[in-house]
Amino acid sequence: MTDMKAKRIEKIISEIELIRRTEIEKIPAKYIECGYKADNKLPIVTDEWKDFDENTVIGGLDNHCRIYFEIKTPKSVSENNQFRLKLLSGYSGTFNSSRNPQCIMYINGELVQGLDLNHDEYILEADTDYKIHIYYYSGMFSEKYHMKISLVQADTRIEKLYYDFKIPYDAAELFDAEDYRHTETIKHLNIAANYLDFTEPFSDRFFDGAAKACDYLENNYYGKYAPHEATVDCIGHTHIDVAWMWTYAQTKEKVQRSFSIVVELMKRYPEYKFTISQPQLLEYLKEEAPSVYADIKELVRQGRIDIEGAMWVEPDCNLPSGESLVRQIIWGKRFIKDEFGLESKILWLPDVFGYSAAIPQILKKSGVNKFVTSKIGWNEFNQIPYDLFKWVGVDGTEVSTHFMTCRDEGWDNLRATTYVGQITPAYIQGTWDRQQQKEYTDEVFMTYGYGDGGGGPTEEMLEMQRRLHQGVLGIPKTEMMT
Repeated sequence: MTDMKAKRIEKIISEIELIRRTEIEKIPAKYIECGYKADNKLPIVTDEWKDFDENTVIGGLDNHCRIYFEIKTPKSVSENNQFRLKLLSGYSGTFNSSRNPQCIMYINGELVQGLDLNHDEYILEADTDYKIHIYYYSGMFSEKYHMKISLVQADTRIEKLYYDFKIPYDAAELFDAEDYRHTETIKHLNIAANYLDFTEPFSDRFFDGAAKACDYLENNYYGKYAPHEATVDCIGHTHIDVAWMWTYAQTKEKVQRSFSIVVELMKRYPEYKFTISQPQLLEYLKEEAPSVYADIKELVRQGRIDIEGAMWVEPDCNLPSGESLVRQIIWGKRFIKDEFGLESKILWLPDVFGYSAAIPQILKKSGVNKFVTSKIGWNEFNQIPYDLFKWVGVDGTEVSTHFMTCRDEGWDNLRATTYVGQITPAYIQGTWDRQQQKEYTDEVFMTYGYGDGGGGPTEEMLEMQRRLHQGVLGIPKTEMMT
């Protein structure tokens, strides 16, 4: 039997989605094809640059171009108005955040943020002149496509309404229609929905109803039920392979895009925390974008970003010699200590396919007392019965070890886990359900954020965390941590 009350909420969320953005204007630009950049000095726009609009064909395998335009934003008519620059890529191929289109945006000469399919907007100030350069990378597929650059308007009240409804609804849908956790949540969403009036969106009557709906959920739903037995600690992260399907030059660009996105989001979300591994990536950032590197160092000083991992990169651990693994730690720990004043205590290897039996001994002698990994959970045939345990090495040395349990509740493979999770009710619930040693702890952690150039955590993930942190019926509460 169809749950019509839940269907009503699904329809309301889709209606809110339709009015989240209003296009103000399409932005014409100039562009020129180019190769890999040598630095962040911006070129002078000359007569050689061609006209760029939504009909211009770009893309192709491993191509770059530069795009330039100037814009003045309108005056704001409300404190709730937001003007956003939006890049809408016409790319329609396989979604793969590591290989899809990505770019670096410069405003008035300064590198400000990466943009990609996961982070396609940037908030602009009202009544302000902007000179904007975009250094565009087409990705690792051969498809050609169009891209539209536009100025859009958002409203913070509509954004709040959208997320206040979406998170409880997504949580309720994880449970059977007769389950109390489903029926109770849908009941409150329907009561809140009764305040809404969509006959004239953006009118005073619409916003008055939206405010009442959000107030109802705040006062009667969020955090009003007995807390879940578990807490999921959320660690912002973006896993980046130093070498995989792209050149070192592209790795350097991925670092600039990803970490500049982290810095920008931290300006808007003071609770947001993030962990960086692999000092090699930070050295690239220091060389290529010293201003972003300085921002990272300041955020480390504030305790909002942590640098961990112990090793210089996250290496294969099957083929290298013991001497090689030791040098990875020497170089990694030295950089972290010299640059940030931190003593790395965790070996962070989420993406390796095997482990030398000598690692516990090497870690103990190197002053590293914890080991975290993930990919062993991808085993096709069986599952190791422990996620928290002491790993005993070939010489008897022990190291505290954790296999990450991050997964979407809806995945068919019950063993699979990931190190590039998302903050959604399904991931939060799935991460706790997959944890096997519940008798020892009611706390588990997950890393969230798109990797390999996908830009890390998104605005949507951070908005969802705020509401899951308040308390959503049936779902573990979230906390931000490094």
